[in-house]
Parts: sequence; structure tokens; C-alpha cells
Amino acid sequence: MSETKNNRRKVLAVALGVVGVAGLSLAAASQLSLSVNSNLQAGVEVLADCQTAVVGVEFDSPAWNAGQFDVDGATLSSIDAACDGLEYTLVVLGAADAELASTSGTVSGDSIAAAFTAVDAEGVEGVALTIFGNA
Repeated sequence: MSETKNNRRKVLAVALGVVGVAGLSLAAASQLSLSVNSNLQAGVEVLADCQTAVVGVEFDSPAWNAGQFDVDGATLSSIDAACDGLEYTLVVLGAADAELASTSGTVSGDSIAAAFTAVDAEGVEGVALTIFGNA
């Protein structure tokens, strides 16, 4: 009886090994092959200084909506003339720099009237602005 038990264990161990190898083969078959034909680099560097003055940010007047005050726009002022014609992205930030809303457009003149999806004014903690493009 003891020898039969040992034989069963051996057979089960071999079967388990076969199943394991088959599983590894299936897992390897699910990998993707990629071919990258371009270069990608990441980093932070000031490439051009079109904006040297401090940008003023004034939010539009909040509007009462469903039990809270919402804001859906801001005016960015003191934009330097060197930035005229470049693109911008404004992100409205909440707690822990979470994005609440964003908007993009083209700089035209010394101010930007940025409209964005209405957000609870109480949750706004800051803004992030980037101005970019070919000067």
C-alpha cells in the first residue's frame, strides 16, 4: 500500500510539473513584441523664456449651483509679448495637485481669458500653466 502511495505521489508530481511548464508556455505566448522607430526623452528644462513677468491669475466670479459655488473661468494677465501666438495649457488644481479642470488655447495679446469646466470653487487650491510652441 505504501508503495502505491509513493507511486501516486510521483505521478501527481510529474503531472503538476507538466501543468506548470504548460502554464509558463502560455504565459510566454501572451507577451507582445514591440518595435520602436522613434526616440523619446523626458526631462524638465526651460527651452525659451517668452514669459519673464509673474502671470496674474484672477478667477471669474463664482456662481451658485446645486448647493455650492462653482467657477468656470479665469483671466491670466501680464503675459509677455514674446509669448504671443504660442499655445498654452492651464490646469486647475485641487488637493494634492489633483486636476479638477483644464483648458488649452493660443496666446493672443497680454492676457488670456481661459474658460474651463465648472468646478467647486472651494476645492480649488492652485493652477499650473505652460506656454509652449515655436517662437
